[in-house]
Amino acid sequence: MSSKKKAGIVLGILCAITALFILIPTANKNEDIKSESQRNEREFSEADSSHAVERETAAKSEDAAEHETEGIDPNDKKDEILIFETVKGNKIETEYIPIDHKFYLKIPKNFEQLDYDIITQKYSGDIPDMVFSNEEANINVAISLTENRIKNSQIDAYTDYMEQLFSNYCEVVDTNSYTIGNYNVGQIKLISDAVDTQIYNNMIYFSYHDKLIIVAFNCTEKLMDEWMDAGDFIIDSLAFEE
Repeated sequence: MSSKKKAGIVLGILCAITALFILIPTANKNEDIKSESQRNEREFSEADSSHAVERETAAKSEDAAEHETEGIDPNDKKDEILIFETVKGNKIETEYIPIDHKFYLKIPKNFEQLDYDIITQKYSGDIPDMVFSNEEANINVAISLTENRIKNSQIDAYTDYMEQLFSNYCEVVDTNSYTIGNYNVGQIKLISDAVDTQIYNNMIYFSYHDKLIIVAFNCTEKLMDEWMDAGDFIIDSLAFEE
Protein backbone atom coordinates (compact mmCIF):
# COMPACT_ATOMS: atom_id res chain seq x y z
CA MET A 1 0.00 0.00 0.00
CA SER A 2 1.45 3.38 -1.02
CA SER A 3 2.13 6.14 1.49
CA LYS A 4 -0.23 8.40 -0.46
CA LYS A 5 -3.10 5.98 0.05
CA LYS A 6 -2.26 5.52 3.74
CA ALA A 7 -2.19 9.28 4.23
CA GLY A 8 -5.48 9.56 2.40
CA ILE A 9 -7.10 7.08 4.76
CA VAL A 10 -6.13 9.03 7.89
CA LEU A 11 -6.99 12.34 6.26
CA GLY A 12 -10.31 10.85 5.21
CA ILE A 13 -11.03 9.80 8.78
CA LEU A 14 -10.22 13.31 10.00
CA CYS A 15 -12.55 14.84 7.41
CA ALA A 16 -15.24 12.34 8.37
CA ILE A 17 -14.89 13.36 12.02
CA THR A 18 -15.32 16.98 11.00
CA ALA A 19 -18.42 16.09 9.00
CA LEU A 20 -19.99 14.50 12.07
CA PHE A 21 -20.16 17.95 13.66
CA ILE A 22 -21.62 19.29 10.37
CA LEU A 23 -18.42 21.25 9.82
CA ILE A 24 -17.04 20.98 6.31
CA PRO A 25 -13.47 22.05 5.43
CA THR A 26 -13.01 24.25 2.38
CA ALA A 27 -12.43 22.66 -1.00
CA ASN A 28 -9.16 24.54 -1.45
CA LYS A 29 -7.75 23.12 1.76
CA ASN A 30 -8.66 19.60 0.67
CA GLU A 31 -6.88 20.14 -2.64
CA ASP A 32 -3.80 21.45 -0.81
CA ILE A 33 -3.80 18.37 1.42
CA LYS A 34 -4.01 16.10 -1.61
CA SER A 35 -1.11 17.88 -3.30
CA GLU A 36 0.98 17.77 -0.13
CA SER A 37 0.31 14.04 0.20
CA GLN A 38 1.56 13.48 -3.34
CA ARG A 39 4.70 15.56 -2.77
CA ASN A 40 5.55 13.67 0.40
CA GLU A 41 5.09 10.13 -0.94
CA ARG A 42 8.78 9.69 -1.68
CA GLU A 43 9.80 11.16 1.71
CA PHE A 44 7.69 8.60 3.55
CA SER A 45 9.29 5.71 1.65
CA GLU A 46 12.73 6.99 2.62
CA ALA A 47 11.66 7.52 6.23
CA ASP A 48 10.35 3.96 6.42
CA SER A 49 13.83 2.57 5.85
CA SER A 50 15.76 5.03 8.00
CA HIS A 51 13.78 5.60 11.19
CA ALA A 52 13.75 2.07 12.57
CA VAL A 53 17.19 2.55 14.12
CA GLU A 54 16.46 6.08 15.32
CA ARG A 55 13.43 4.87 17.25
CA GLU A 56 15.70 2.74 19.39
CA THR A 57 17.25 5.75 21.12
CA ALA A 58 17.15 6.04 24.87
CA ALA A 59 14.74 8.97 24.82
CA LYS A 60 12.21 7.11 22.71
CA SER A 61 12.61 3.97 24.75
CA GLU A 62 11.95 5.84 27.97
CA ASP A 63 8.79 7.40 26.56
CA ALA A 64 7.59 4.09 25.16
CA ALA A 65 8.20 2.34 28.47
CA GLU A 66 5.50 4.46 30.06
CA HIS A 67 3.00 2.90 27.66
CA GLU A 68 4.34 -0.64 27.63
CA THR A 69 1.58 -3.08 28.53
CA GLU A 70 2.73 -6.46 29.79
CA GLY A 71 0.62 -9.41 30.74
CA ILE A 72 -2.71 -7.91 29.60
CA ASP A 73 -5.34 -10.60 29.40
CA PRO A 74 -8.38 -9.06 27.72
CA ASN A 75 -10.44 -12.06 28.73
CA ASP A 76 -9.95 -10.98 32.35
CA LYS A 77 -10.54 -7.29 31.65
CA LYS A 78 -13.35 -7.21 29.09
CA ASP A 79 -16.10 -7.30 31.73
CA GLU A 80 -14.30 -4.96 34.09
CA ILE A 81 -16.00 -1.64 34.85
CA LEU A 82 -13.63 1.27 35.42
CA ILE A 83 -14.34 4.82 36.49
CA PHE A 84 -12.49 7.92 35.36
CA GLU A 85 -13.01 11.28 37.09
CA THR A 86 -12.69 14.40 34.96
CA VAL A 87 -11.07 17.64 36.10
CA LYS A 88 -14.58 18.95 36.81
CA GLY A 89 -15.31 16.03 39.12
CA ASN A 90 -17.64 14.19 36.74
CA LYS A 91 -17.25 10.43 36.99
CA ILE A 92 -17.21 8.47 33.76
CA GLU A 93 -18.04 4.80 34.09
CA THR A 94 -16.42 2.64 31.42
CA GLU A 95 -16.19 -0.99 30.44
CA TYR A 96 -14.01 -2.98 28.06
CA ILE A 97 -15.72 -3.47 24.70
CA PRO A 98 -14.47 -6.10 22.19
CA ILE A 99 -13.78 -4.67 18.75
CA ASP A 100 -14.28 -7.19 15.95
CA HIS A 101 -12.58 -9.96 17.98
CA LYS A 102 -9.28 -8.12 17.50
CA PHE A 103 -8.80 -5.82 20.50
CA TYR A 104 -10.55 -4.13 23.40
CA LEU A 105 -11.14 -0.51 24.40
CA LYS A 106 -12.64 1.13 27.45
CA ILE A 107 -15.80 2.90 26.28
CA PRO A 108 -17.98 5.10 28.51
CA LYS A 109 -21.10 3.15 29.43
CA ASN A 110 -23.36 6.07 28.57
CA PHE A 111 -21.99 6.21 25.01
CA GLU A 112 -24.22 4.70 22.34
CA GLN A 113 -22.88 2.63 19.49
CA LEU A 114 -24.30 4.18 16.33
CA ASP A 115 -26.03 2.03 13.74
CA TYR A 116 -24.15 1.83 10.47
CA ASP A 117 -26.98 3.61 8.65
CA ILE A 118 -26.63 6.53 11.07
CA ILE A 119 -22.84 6.54 10.61
CA THR A 120 -23.23 6.84 6.84
CA GLN A 121 -25.66 9.74 7.31
CA LYS A 122 -23.45 11.65 9.75
CA TYR A 123 -20.05 10.96 8.20
CA SER A 124 -18.64 11.54 4.73
CA GLY A 125 -15.48 10.39 3.00
CA ASP A 126 -13.77 7.35 4.51
CA ILE A 127 -16.41 6.59 7.10
CA PRO A 128 -15.41 4.56 10.19
CA ASP A 129 -16.75 1.08 10.81
CA MET A 130 -17.78 1.71 14.40
CA VAL A 131 -18.67 4.88 16.31
CA PHE A 132 -19.48 5.29 19.99
CA SER A 133 -20.97 8.68 20.86
CA ASN A 134 -22.48 10.61 23.72
CA GLU A 135 -26.09 11.79 23.49
CA GLU A 136 -25.14 15.19 22.12
CA ALA A 137 -22.80 13.65 19.51
CA ASN A 138 -20.02 16.09 20.40
CA ILE A 139 -17.74 13.43 21.93
CA ASN A 140 -16.96 10.36 19.86
CA VAL A 141 -14.76 7.29 19.61
CA ALA A 142 -14.45 6.22 15.96
CA ILE A 143 -12.84 2.97 14.81
CA SER A 144 -11.79 2.13 11.27
CA LEU A 145 -10.93 -1.47 10.42
CA THR A 146 -9.41 -0.86 7.02
CA GLU A 147 -8.28 -3.33 4.40
CA ASN A 148 -5.26 -1.17 3.61
CA ARG A 149 -1.97 -2.90 4.12
CA ILE A 150 0.74 -1.62 6.42
CA LYS A 151 3.47 -3.54 8.21
CA ASN A 152 4.10 -3.38 11.93
CA SER A 153 7.62 -2.14 11.16
CA GLN A 154 6.26 0.85 9.20
CA ILE A 155 4.28 2.45 12.04
CA ASP A 156 7.13 4.57 13.47
CA ALA A 157 8.03 6.09 10.11
CA TYR A 158 4.35 6.57 9.32
CA THR A 159 3.97 8.64 12.51
CA ASP A 160 6.79 10.96 11.40
CA TYR A 161 5.24 11.23 7.96
CA MET A 162 1.79 12.09 9.30
CA GLU A 163 3.22 14.69 11.68
CA GLN A 164 4.90 16.42 8.75
CA LEU A 165 1.73 16.30 6.70
CA PHE A 166 -0.73 17.44 9.39
CA SER A 167 1.51 20.21 10.70
CA ASN A 168 0.80 22.21 7.53
CA TYR A 169 -2.94 22.30 8.18
CA CYS A 170 -3.60 21.60 11.85
CA GLU A 171 -2.11 22.35 15.23
CA VAL A 172 -0.20 19.19 16.10
CA VAL A 173 -0.30 18.89 19.89
CA ASP A 174 1.82 15.77 20.27
CA THR A 175 3.02 12.63 18.52
CA ASN A 176 4.20 9.38 19.99
CA SER A 177 5.17 5.82 19.15
CA TYR A 178 5.03 2.97 21.65
CA THR A 179 4.47 -0.75 21.87
CA ILE A 180 1.81 -2.98 23.35
CA GLY A 181 3.14 -6.51 23.38
CA ASN A 182 4.35 -7.15 19.82
CA TYR A 183 2.32 -4.32 18.32
CA ASN A 184 3.79 -0.95 17.37
CA VAL A 185 1.32 1.86 17.94
CA GLY A 186 1.55 5.35 16.46
CA GLN A 187 -0.27 8.32 17.95
CA ILE A 188 -0.98 11.87 16.89
CA LYS A 189 -2.93 14.50 18.80
CA LEU A 190 -4.07 17.56 16.91
CA ILE A 191 -6.58 20.38 16.79
CA SER A 192 -8.27 20.84 13.44
CA ASP A 193 -10.04 23.97 12.25
CA ALA A 194 -13.71 23.90 11.36
CA VAL A 195 -16.31 26.44 10.33
CA ASP A 196 -17.36 27.71 13.76
CA THR A 197 -15.25 25.76 16.23
CA GLN A 198 -12.21 23.52 16.50
CA ILE A 199 -12.03 19.78 17.06
CA TYR A 200 -9.56 17.99 19.31
CA ASN A 201 -8.44 14.65 17.90
CA ASN A 202 -6.46 11.91 19.63
CA MET A 203 -5.72 9.24 17.04
CA ILE A 204 -3.80 6.00 17.24
CA TYR A 205 -3.10 3.55 14.45
CA PHE A 206 -1.45 0.17 14.22
CA SER A 207 -1.05 -2.87 12.01
CA TYR A 208 -3.22 -5.90 12.74
CA HIS A 209 -2.37 -8.84 10.49
CA ASP A 210 -0.71 -6.30 8.15
CA LYS A 211 -3.86 -4.15 7.89
CA LEU A 212 -4.21 -0.56 9.09
CA ILE A 213 -6.47 0.00 12.12
CA ILE A 214 -7.33 3.53 13.26
CA VAL A 215 -8.91 4.53 16.58
CA ALA A 216 -9.83 8.19 17.04
CA PHE A 217 -11.18 10.03 20.07
CA ASN A 218 -12.53 13.48 19.32
CA CYS A 219 -14.49 16.27 20.94
CA THR A 220 -15.26 19.92 20.32
CA GLU A 221 -12.89 22.58 21.60
CA LYS A 222 -15.44 23.62 24.24
CA LEU A 223 -15.17 20.20 25.88
CA MET A 224 -11.42 19.82 25.47
CA ASP A 225 -10.36 20.90 28.97
CA GLU A 226 -12.62 18.34 30.62
CA TRP A 227 -12.35 15.51 28.11
CA MET A 228 -8.74 15.59 26.89
CA ASP A 229 -7.51 13.42 29.80
CA ALA A 230 -10.57 11.21 29.45
CA GLY A 231 -9.62 10.72 25.82
CA ASP A 232 -6.16 9.59 26.92
CA PHE A 233 -7.82 7.18 29.35
CA ILE A 234 -9.86 5.65 26.51
CA ILE A 235 -7.05 5.55 23.95
CA ASP A 236 -4.50 4.18 26.43
CA SER A 237 -6.86 1.31 27.33
CA LEU A 238 -6.08 -0.52 24.08
CA ALA A 239 -5.61 -4.24 24.78
CA PHE A 240 -5.19 -6.96 22.18
CA GLU A 241 -7.04 -10.24 21.90
CA GLU A 242 -3.84 -12.14 21.12
